[in-house]
Amino acid sequence: MSTQYTFWELLDDYSIEIPMIQRDYAQGRKDRKSEQIRKEFVRSLYESVSEVNVTQDLDFVYGTDKNEKLILLDGQQRLTTLFLLHWYLAARSGLLENYRIKLAKFSYQTRASSRDFCNSLISNTTDELFNNETQISSLIEDSSWFYSVWKSDPTVQSMLTMLDEIHRVFTKSESSEQLWLNLIDRDNPAITFHFLNLDEFGLTDELYVKMNARGKALSDFENFKAWLLGYVEKHDEIKVPTIFWLYLDKEWTDIFWQYTSNKKSTNFEVDKPFMRFFNLIVLFEWCIGLEVPNRKFDFSTEALISLFQRGQNVSIVQYLKVNAFNSQFFSRINTFLEFIRNDSNDAQRKVFFDVISSPRYVPPVSYTHLTLPTKR
Repeated sequence: MSTQYTFWELLDDYSIEIPMIQRDYAQGRKDRKSEQIRKEFVRSLYESVSEVNVTQDLDFVYGTDKNEKLILLDGQQRLTTLFLLHWYLAARSGLLENYRIKLAKFSYQTRASSRDFCNSLISNTTDELFNNETQISSLIEDSSWFYSVWKSDPTVQSMLTMLDEIHRVFTKSESSEQLWLNLIDRDNPAITFHFLNLDEFGLTDELYVKMNARGKALSDFENFKAWLLGYVEKHDEIKVPTIFWLYLDKEWTDIFWQYTSNKKSTNFEVDKPFMRFFNLIVLFEWCIGLEVPNRKFDFSTEALISLFQRGQNVSIVQYLKVNAFNSQFFSRINTFLEFIRNDSNDAQRKVFFDVISSPRYVPPVSYTHLTLPTKR
């Protein structure tokens, strides 16, 4: 059975986590459709919080309870907007210090940068954000705690756009503290939704994946990225370049779109060559430290090499077996893809694309003079 909640009440019972399987926050996108949805939604939220006897129910929110942590599977967009509204009214009323701990129970796991931005938004002083007519997004981006790399995170940028819209609409009220009290009022809740705990139905993880915002299962590469991020966060000794995760989702993806642009097949996915590339780097990193007695591999080693050469259907167990994920692994990928993106010529890119197209590819003699930098 579902339970009616306000966002504030839900934080009493759970820590809320937006899991890796979810997409970026979209209500702050700047396309025409998103702008229309955003303006209408924020206007309706303002009416619910500012007017007596006006309430709004946001329909169903679905998730699964993991030790009092709510893993949100449907309702990400609505709850993220409510999180931003609660932060805005608490901060504008000068009450953020009183509620930092509770607001920190809402977190993003889709990207490390999205999670860090939410934490920083809650943790830092905000008085200067409401003392002039400059957009809140600009003031936040000029704050000492804001990292410029966050400007490349689509979820962060979407959140900033939403905060500008919230400020535009809610600043018309002179009593932000009263709006805050109305927002968290338990007896006469202004904004509610119905939470449905999917654990009660015994649903499988496979179904959870299929309920993500796109409505289709994640690719092998998307699942691999999610696992790899989690693996790195559990190993403090692994050092990853600052830009790595952001460029993995944007700038470096553009490289592989170039590879697919001339393909006739509309079903060719950019994630497939990206996955093959990663598996080749794993193979190279593993082979560097591989001892070869009598210049001959045993059967299991040959099978594993062949698997990584094909670049597909590698299991997590097999990744752990080769133990290739170290600081040097991430540094090599960073150096190589930045070279391909910024400094490579047509001939070098052709060799690269030929290799990821057929991992067993051997370049012709005319290409053997090509060299890649070892350090940028």
